Amino acid sequence: MNTIQSRAGGKTVGTTLRMSRELHDEMKIQAIKAGRSFNTHVVMLLKEAIPADAQRPQS
Repeated sequence: MNTIQSRAGGKTVGTTLRMSRELHDEMKIQAIKAGRSFNTHVVMLLKEAIPADAQRPQS
């Protein structure tokens, strides 16, 4: 995996995610409606899926 520096100064990891074309298209539409990038939208949805008490503080 590639570790890259994010705009916010933290480290992020690039990864490949496979999904159906239909799911990708729907998520892209949702991201556009929310005014954010596809990547940001996916990351936000994944964070919402993890219970708050299971999330580790960012370091």
